Amino acid sequence: MKHVSYLLVAFILPVVSFAQTLTDGVNTIGGIISSLVPILIGIALLTFIWGVIKYILSKDADGQSEAKSFMIWGIVGLFVIVSVWGIIELLASTFGIGTGGTTAVPTIPGL
Repeated sequence: MKHVSYLLVAFILPVVSFAQTLTDGVNTIGGIISSLVPILIGIALLTFIWGVIKYILSKDADGQSEAKSFMIWGIVGLFVIVSVWGIIELLASTFGIGTGGTTAVPTIPGL
């Protein structure tokens, strides 16, 4: 677990340090997370499909039990990823928080 935290710091620290403002840093980290969500969904879907293929091709009960485990973890992964993604989008739309893009630059009227 310690190595994972070092890895996260190694990737996030440059993003935060090169950000011009806090908003730029948050938008950059949000963009990275938005890019990871489809990849994680794909991995969970491939895990489920791999379990289905193993279940069909297995001839003994142990192989089928292992394949069922793959299918269950694939479904659990899909459910968690999509649920968290949906809750974040719901909260963002409820509170009027933008989920990416550029922020408007305030102007002074009359100038």
